[in-house]
Amino acid sequence: MIGQTISHYRITDKLGEGGMGVVFKAEDLDLGVTRALKFLPEASADDDRQLVRLKREAWAAATLEHPNICPVHEIGHADGKTFIVMSYLEGATLADQLAATGRLPVDQAITIAAELGDALKCAHASGIVHRDIKPSNIMLTDTGRAVVLDFGLATATDLTKMTRTGTTLGTAAYMSPEQARGEAADARSDLWALGAVLYESLTGQVPFPGENLAVIVHNLQNDEPASLTKLRPDAPPALQPIIDRALAKDPEQRYQTADEFLHDLAALRAGQELSAGTRRYRPHQERGRRRWLAVSALVVLVAVSAMTWRTGFHRAHAIDALAVLPFANLSGDEDQEYFADGMTEALITELQQLTSTRLRVIGRTSVMRYKDTELSLPEIADELNVDALVEASVVRSGDRVRIAAKLIRARPEEQQMWAESYERRIENILMLHDEIARTLAEQIQIVLNPTIATIHEVDPQAYEEYLIASHILHSKGDVEEALTHLERSMEIDPDYAAAWTAAAHCTLMPVHVWPFPRKPIHEARRLVEHAIELDPEDAEAWFVLGHILYEHEFEMDEADEAFQRALELNPSQGRGLLTYAFFATATNRMDEAADAARRAIAADPFDWLVLARGYAPLMTAGRFEEFRAEIDRLRKINPDLDPEFRMPTVHQLRGEYEQAIEILERWGAPDNGEECSVFTNEPFAAGHLRTLANLYYSAGQVDQARDLANEWLTIANADSLSQTLAAEIYAVLGDYDRAYACIDSAYSRRDIMFVRINDPAISGLSRLLGGDLRFEERLKRFGLKR
Repeated sequence: MIGQTISHYRITDKLGEGGMGVVFKAEDLDLGVTRALKFLPEASADDDRQLVRLKREAWAAATLEHPNICPVHEIGHADGKTFIVMSYLEGATLADQLAATGRLPVDQAITIAAELGDALKCAHASGIVHRDIKPSNIMLTDTGRAVVLDFGLATATDLTKMTRTGTTLGTAAYMSPEQARGEAADARSDLWALGAVLYESLTGQVPFPGENLAVIVHNLQNDEPASLTKLRPDAPPALQPIIDRALAKDPEQRYQTADEFLHDLAALRAGQELSAGTRRYRPHQERGRRRWLAVSALVVLVAVSAMTWRTGFHRAHAIDALAVLPFANLSGDEDQEYFADGMTEALITELQQLTSTRLRVIGRTSVMRYKDTELSLPEIADELNVDALVEASVVRSGDRVRIAAKLIRARPEEQQMWAESYERRIENILMLHDEIARTLAEQIQIVLNPTIATIHEVDPQAYEEYLIASHILHSKGDVEEALTHLERSMEIDPDYAAAWTAAAHCTLMPVHVWPFPRKPIHEARRLVEHAIELDPEDAEAWFVLGHILYEHEFEMDEADEAFQRALELNPSQGRGLLTYAFFATATNRMDEAADAARRAIAADPFDWLVLARGYAPLMTAGRFEEFRAEIDRLRKINPDLDPEFRMPTVHQLRGEYEQAIEILERWGAPDNGEECSVFTNEPFAAGHLRTLANLYYSAGQVDQARDLANEWLTIANADSLSQTLAAEIYAVLGDYDRAYACIDSAYSRRDIMFVRINDPAISGLSRLLGGDLRFEERLKRFGLKR
């Protein structure tokens, strides 16, 4: 690449290469300054997951401003390549320096450790863990400053990853014991690595040497480093307990924060007493627990080796479905319940978008019924038909949020698989959701969705308003109040895409009346298209756009593209899948519609909207056995449900018109009252008459059908109701010219019932007019015939 121009950077030299990137020196042709450009190695350039990691590194580093952290200026895309642009630092890495000199002067080693500790303090305060502190990631500039490179890079943080990715033994030498056991790294893991770097800087050797991975892991789990006093007699004696505590095998015995480490270094330089925790710590006190650590490491090594050589990994009791239970609010403030609920929904959405279609993640509505439940975890898992559950708690204090989460296998037996706690500033909350979701996916060996790469920041107050709006919608259904908070959110942070999407959704909610107001539809489209501009990876926005395009604008091809993008981003969103099922029905793709409906029910089995409407595509596609299974499941949930629920529709679709008529006549017409159906403003009694008229006509009882149709006209004003429904009545009456005039009017007026004329479970027009050339021509012209 040397000599090439990428974007506005001319490559002049190669600076280095590692397992996760190749770094080149380049001239910025616009600004005339020298930069460092980091690319993925050629072997990984087409790996979407590696691209995600590169972007995460850029995002993480760009959020940190510290003299001992290498600045990131931008992330670039050119000639099919993705790269990050960093400051070019004159100097050499600490690894190069140690290779040349063997070890450093004591004062220089302590100074470097203090500068690195201060850099980690800054990163950890922002909720960012480096995970790969080592001499090759530390630059010593010509001015004598130590600078940390590769912040945020998701490198091999545990033994399994190291074996899979071929990370060098250089990384293993600075790996903490918990990382070697396959556990998640936290800030204390960085402090372990910092202790190892300080030890090597002073002695010229790593604390736990070994010729291969197995030996290194054994040594770091069981042995103590060679005495600093013997290897470096000129070092102050107080350095030994500092290094001992930094390299404590139990994270609870180690330095808990970079501040504690820096305090002891400052005390050492000032000749003052070290902290009490350092004075109390004795490495020999841990030796009694080494035996089980050695066994643990051996088990990990054996498991990793098996995964490495086997062509296929036998996933006994694989986790294929997961539910995130409602977060417990541990703040002691009931007014913070909305925040805990928001955390639950955010993690569900993040998991749905990050994981592949193989993992089914249960939706918010269904899991919220288990808030404060007395059911056992296996009982919950059985009801939701999932293999594992995530239990979590959240505490919010000021501008910080602490989340503790654990993953529990619930079937075939209850078993805790993973647990971790996190603390972040509220502005980093979106990154926290992403981090937890990725960790969970990793724990259950789920391939991540390669289309999801972007992580966004959000203003804390904007996020607060968004969560309040969400809570109002779910608890009170007050659209206007929710919109007020969403407007505040958008005003505070105009770049927060989720608020724009939610506002579009709320704007659509009141328009399901006749005549249908166009202004809110246009406004909803404007809002959601802007949300997509802000975040093209917002699956919810694409679902909302698809809904608008198909149901309100009748732009079927464009709607299809929006739905396909939404499903690519989030294949587990219950209501989104349901909307797509009805779109597929409208465009005459019945099997596809039924599959989407089935997935919607599985994704959110207790969502009232999914339950109420998910049956229709199953019946339309002739999946009657699946429909009956869903009805049986519904009756277990609600024993009062009529066993003949929706059976008239089943009989109608089977051509069993007499049986359908018998049930409807037995039920009798509902009270007319002032109530009307959600889409049409049609009085319930009129709807009952319309359905019976259609059935009598299909059964060949034309006179009785037309009597009911005329009765419908006396109850419902055909001119003020849905023109699609009016067309159905006129078809029964044999007034076909007027029926087609109503169909044309329905199309031009964007009648919401119009896109349902292809669905025999909802509209009778396909039975009444199907086969007529005028009807078929209209279906094709209006995009409803495939």
